[in-house]
Amino acid sequence: AVLVLVTIVGATLGGVLGTRARASATGSSATTSGPATASVTVTTGPSATPSPASNSSVRINSAIAVTGWTNSGAYSVRLFYQGGDSQIRLSSYESSTGSWGSQVLPVKAKAGTSLAASSIYEAQYFGFTDTSSGFQLEMFYISEQNTIKELAGRDSTFSEGSLSSLGLSAPSNMKIVTYWPSIVYQNAAGKMEDVLLNNGWHINDLTLAAYSGSSLAEVPFHSTYPDGGNSLFYQGADGKLVQAVGNYTAGWASGNLSIAIPLGTSIGAFAVSNKRKGPNLDTYVLYQAQNGTIEVMWQDDETGWKGPSAPDALQSADNGTSIACLTPMAWEGTTIQQGFVNMSRCYFQGSGKLKEVWFDGTDWNVVGDIPTS
Repeated sequence: AVLVLVTIVGATLGGVLGTRARASATGSSATTSGPATASVTVTTGPSATPSPASNSSVRINSAIAVTGWTNSGAYSVRLFYQGGDSQIRLSSYESSTGSWGSQVLPVKAKAGTSLAASSIYEAQYFGFTDTSSGFQLEMFYISEQNTIKELAGRDSTFSEGSLSSLGLSAPSNMKIVTYWPSIVYQNAAGKMEDVLLNNGWHINDLTLAAYSGSSLAEVPFHSTYPDGGNSLFYQGADGKLVQAVGNYTAGWASGNLSIAIPLGTSIGAFAVSNKRKGPNLDTYVLYQAQNGTIEVMWQDDETGWKGPSAPDALQSADNGTSIACLTPMAWEGTTIQQGFVNMSRCYFQGSGKLKEVWFDGTDWNVVGDIPTS
């Protein structure tokens, strides 16, 4: 495939201040003030009697976003989705306890909003050194006023982030994706833009030709992150699945995977360290085919992309479902952990419920339904 190189503003991540700090935007956006100082406290922890997914707890074909991290051999998963009442929900999993907890967040988004989620290691980005420092969640959504909003915080306390003040306009079918510190969306003019936080928000036109309303998925391109860059998956204007590889200093290069997918279908992706060549990542891309099955394409060696295949574990999806897959977060000075496949998980809706599947490095396995609020 022909590659197109697109230059974007470089970002040095060392010493970057997170969204709790005052930020200002460059480019076409307006100046933003700092995040709201008020926060709201919500109850976390496992529900006493987890309710089954329904139209009230999970909106039909709700957007789904997931983030997570590893810590001392254990891992954590945070799954966001929208309820039938337009409130955003969060289901949380800790491998140390083997249990899920669910909660309703103090956010009422636009009905049918896109969702994107990422997480930040506080000691790295904020310089926290106290023993209470941990991981901050970042969630992006579309408000009822059709602008992109940011919610930031811990599991029990959230506040509006500084990106909200940019007033970024969101068309009705727009999708958002993030693998921190990158946030990618398609603007009202149909252009793909990347937003980076580095002493202020920097908005960059990626000049990538995408189908209007294309689904988006973003994962690291190399296990040494962020120096190794990102892979962005989307649907091109010609209807084909496209991979754009971005490096913060070299730009983005794009080429299609030579496969046409249904217009507007959901796309999910995850990356895991290659068993034979540790610095390289194996990448898996999921999408819903015309017949409703979820298919997978993957690249796990130098021969290029393989597939598609249609694993049995992915065949219970509802038509029009969103697909979200989990890649553990990495920060400057860290790598995607080699051989750690416990977090190679994807989520979608089936019979209205949130389903979890796991790829163990060889086979796809059904894990079960996610408890929701």
